[in-house]
Amino acid sequence: MLPLKGELKDLSKRTNHVLLASYIAIASLTAIQIATLFELSLLEDINLGNYSSIEALDLCVENNDLWVGILDIIFGLTLITYVVLFFIWIYQSNSNSHAFTAEKLKHTLGWSVGCFFYSRHEYLEAIPNPCRNLES
Repeated sequence: MLPLKGELKDLSKRTNHVLLASYIAIASLTAIQIATLFELSLLEDINLGNYSSIEALDLCVENNDLWVGILDIIFGLTLITYVVLFFIWIYQSNSNSHAFTAEKLKHTLGWSVGCFFYSRHEYLEAIPNPCRNLES
């Protein structure tokens, strides 16, 4: 058995939360796509003149806008929840990798999440490159 520096965290519950949040985000995105199809149908009906009065047309447009707005809010909240849960999961899984190492790792646990907000160019410049020191 490998020696451990710290205690391992059980990630099965957190993994299930991340998967559930991703399924809900995909389902809400699918609902937005279906609402878009209904909106296209509404626009086609307007183009064909299928409404007898302006009041009926206004009611359908307001109803459609309400549903699209509700779905957009649900998707936004779901996406934010998914991203937060994903970053927590990444942080905790990286803490397990730190527990398996015999010596201190160069990057702290925060870098497992921070690397998503750090530009690739700056990250690659921070890594020492032995080829830069070679003389031609």
